[in-house]
Amino acid sequence: MIESKEDIAHYQQRNSKGRFTKLNLVHVKHKSEIETYMNRKKNPLPPNLAVSMVAKDVRFQHEREKKHELSREDSLTGLNNRRFVFGDESKPNPSGELRRLFLEAKREGKPLSVLMMDIDLFKYVNDTYGHEAGDFVLKELANLFKDQIRETDVIARIGGEEFLLILQNTDLDGAKKLAEKIRAVVENKNLNPDEKENTPNKITISAGVSTFTKGSKKINLETDLLISADQAMYYAKKAGRNRVWVTDESILNNGKIGFDFHDALIERKKLSKLQVLLNKLRRK
Repeated sequence: MIESKEDIAHYQQRNSKGRFTKLNLVHVKHKSEIETYMNRKKNPLPPNLAVSMVAKDVRFQHEREKKHELSREDSLTGLNNRRFVFGDESKPNPSGELRRLFLEAKREGKPLSVLMMDIDLFKYVNDTYGHEAGDFVLKELANLFKDQIRETDVIARIGGEEFLLILQNTDLDGAKKLAEKIRAVVENKNLNPDEKENTPNKITISAGVSTFTKGSKKINLETDLLISADQAMYYAKKAGRNRVWVTDESILNNGKIGFDFHDALIERKKLSKLQVLLNKLRRK
């Protein structure tokens, strides 16, 4: 057993005559975190035959790989994180899961939808109840989101209180129905059934929906899909929060952002001026 630099030097001196042909390196974790142990196997060598050996300690490589894997997961919620979705944004052409799924949908002619979801008044939660309560809300919503989606869907936390849901082979109708379902589940969720102090009872979200379909003219890149969903979410916030705002190809072609799906489908309110204008444009 080789346990020190002196043993290695002694081994090298002994093997200058070619007495061994094979050295098996075995890494064993040691309390010092430094020592490396090696086992050697004896085999006779023919005379005048030289052997060259190169050894590499791969512990740090494995540690880097593990850290890289962990860096694609949000440490608080356990969801995928921004790096997983968008890739390494420090690089000129980052390639993440969103790009991969977008190119796949484009190649196969299948729809791809994204939901951009943001917690309403999250700053108020942190300021009123404290950051621990804010973390609690994030973890609760992460679990709720996971319960509402399929195994093929991709859910990620991409910002402080912002989440992105990628829906493969899902058209606009399917995406907006799921978005509305998630919105309603969040609204009806009691986060504090035990009436604990410094914990909010209720929370709501605003969501923006965008869909890529075969033949799309306005959505040619995954960034187009993302930006349109983000803009739709912004309009959902401006319209009063706790609602779903939808963007589709016809709206993009007419230079409009979207319509309030929550008002139209659930509350049955009168259409806004934007919706009336949209209907007129669609009739032309």
